[in-house]
Amino acid sequence: SAGRVVVGEKAEIEGDIVCENLDFWGKLTGNIFVRDTLTLKDSCEVKGELHIQRLVVELGAKFDGVCKMLTKEDHEGLERHGADL
Repeated sequence: SAGRVVVGEKAEIEGDIVCENLDFWGKLTGNIFVRDTLTLKDSCEVKGELHIQRLVVELGAKFDGVCKMLTKEDHEGLERHGADL
């Protein structure tokens, strides 16, 4: 998505999320690619890789994986190599 994505508490996702900004409350097994800001909310559970520019983690959020902070140039490189940001 070229805009903000909001994933609610009851959502369960298997796959990748690619967007500009993300507020995440649900459960995810997959990777997250966010050009700007990812906010992991207090009830979320994420298993996978984070490729982001900025990260906000609320107390109670669960994350099991790898986090890579990317610059805008890094994201442009992802776009050229097939990630649709």
